[in-house]
Amino acid sequence: MSRAPSLAPFRMRDGRVRLEDVELAALADELAGRAAFVVSHRALSGALRRAQLAAGGPVVVDVAALGPQELLAVAAHEGCWARARSSHELQLARAAGILSARLVVAAPVLDDGLVRDALLAGVAVLEATGDAALNVRRIAMALGHDVPAVAGAPPALSAGALRRVGGLLAPLLSGPPDLAIDATWTPWGRGRVVAAALQAGEVPGEATLRGLPGRAALAQQLGDLSRGDWALVPDPRAAAPQLPDLAHPMAAVVLVRGGAFRLLEPRPLPAARSV
Repeated sequence: MSRAPSLAPFRMRDGRVRLEDVELAALADELAGRAAFVVSHRALSGALRRAQLAAGGPVVVDVAALGPQELLAVAAHEGCWARARSSHELQLARAAGILSARLVVAAPVLDDGLVRDALLAGVAVLEATGDAALNVRRIAMALGHDVPAVAGAPPALSAGALRRVGGLLAPLLSGPPDLAIDATWTPWGRGRVVAAALQAGEVPGEATLRGLPGRAALAQQLGDLSRGDWALVPDPRAAAPQLPDLAHPMAAVVLVRGGAFRLLEPRPLPAARSV
């Protein structure tokens, strides 16, 4: 059986699980039964800084890799570039504070509307080749804009860079050995995951963990858990956009910074096109 992942960025202090300086039991009380993905501002900032240090300069973060605007704003503050693949993502990046000189637009199909919006935004790189590059030049000439570079963006943020920035906090619908968490959740990767009680307990135990209505995964249970208790599941998808499940309430997103926490608004959906 493979080794269970770390609790990071969460930690035990005085017998209780914390994220930065926030005790998760107190946060659970504030959530009033609603599950939430909790993200550490310190861990997210640190991951972005380490990625850029390893790259020897800026990295490009896909807008699709981060959820609420506040998380994109952290990337902007750290000097990251952003890659948008649609006009909607371009608007999100600009609203989060990504500078035009650090914007990249790339899409499998560069339709004229996206090209126009990219030129109006003054993006640094508009990735295009062949006929698409010729079309970019044609539209730029028609609008009187300079043609941006078609290549040369910094390296992309690695897929695993944001693995340890947060996790899912939710009450349990059933206790061990078959733990069921009251949130839509599915396993990631291979091997065991961690299901941690918010208070330190006995030695680790083996269990299975499943979401509602997700598949089951082998789990290492840390502490005593039973139906109705809150459990923490470190999850590398915590900072990513969360897909709604129409059968169940969508988990909230909470950003923790120092001893404070803030409930974030989900990223807005694209505006409906007028006919």
